[in-house]
Amino acid sequence: MDLSVSYIPPHQPQHIETDMKYLKGIGCTDVLCALQENHFVWLSGAVKYSAQIAKENGLNPRAVLWGYANTSGGGRSSAVMLKNPDIWRCDANGDSYLNDNEFGPQACYNNPRTAILYREYVEQIWDNGFTEVMIDEPSPQKCFCKYCKEKFAQRYKNDLVNSIHSEAYKEFQQRTVIDFAIVSSRTVKSVSEKCKVSIAIMPVDRPLFESMAAIPEIDVFAIDPYWLRPVNELSFDDAVKVSLDAHIIARNNHKKFELYLGCFGIAGGQGLEEKIYSEGKILVQKSLPDVLTTWSFRGGLGLRKKPEECDNPKLAWDNVVKLYRELQEKDSL
Repeated sequence: MDLSVSYIPPHQPQHIETDMKYLKGIGCTDVLCALQENHFVWLSGAVKYSAQIAKENGLNPRAVLWGYANTSGGGRSSAVMLKNPDIWRCDANGDSYLNDNEFGPQACYNNPRTAILYREYVEQIWDNGFTEVMIDEPSPQKCFCKYCKEKFAQRYKNDLVNSIHSEAYKEFQQRTVIDFAIVSSRTVKSVSEKCKVSIAIMPVDRPLFESMAAIPEIDVFAIDPYWLRPVNELSFDDAVKVSLDAHIIARNNHKKFELYLGCFGIAGGQGLEEKIYSEGKILVQKSLPDVLTTWSFRGGLGLRKKPEECDNPKLAWDNVVKLYRELQEKDSL
């Protein structure tokens, strides 16, 4: 089993070097660099140096374009959205969503420029030595732009706005996410067939599992059952069940199975940090992932308090290290 951690790289190589040596020392085989759009513009050392230094320290460097175009996942702070208002999602009146959520405007999955602009980043990721691109938590969107309306009319011979409460609308939302994953994964493979593609799907999007895992260009199918974060409304038993389901679906589609372990945004004073180790160990034993990735490095230390940094990041991270060292010892026997 490969062991990995999500890592937001600094722009200066000496700091990356220190962290890569440390990750190797606790048993990691991989590192998942969470690259934001600003890394490519102003903090470019994060993109330029991370993969090279990871490889020099015996780690396989993977990347996620974290918060790309505010579409999904975390870290949403997008220069693309500032420069390209033509890709913003629209409400039923055709007006752009400006402040529909805390992230501001989000790019539409059905807008063709969303994928075109994504490719520009993927090219830089590959050219700088990363071996894999992760598609981060695509989930149904709410958009009524001209591309969504045209796609719905073509497929269902009906008006999108007038169909909001129909089964066709629900199906369309799911189909839109699947099509986005297909386009995104093909975009990566068009840059290089050698670049691996992983996709992480949230448990709440369980109806999408089979379709996502069946995408030919997807190499790794991942699930992130963050049961220790109350906002996710997921019990530990739920986490085990959905992880087992995901494992079976990945195997049936000849994909590697990756499990994400939550070490971010965890409340303190409730004994939850210790469960990262105790329940995390059980989850790994039951779901048998090919890759175990913890999100995030050092419990999100230094990130925004909600939703990223744990209340007690050191204690949370110590339990990840305990689990990783135990898993490393087991694999070495």
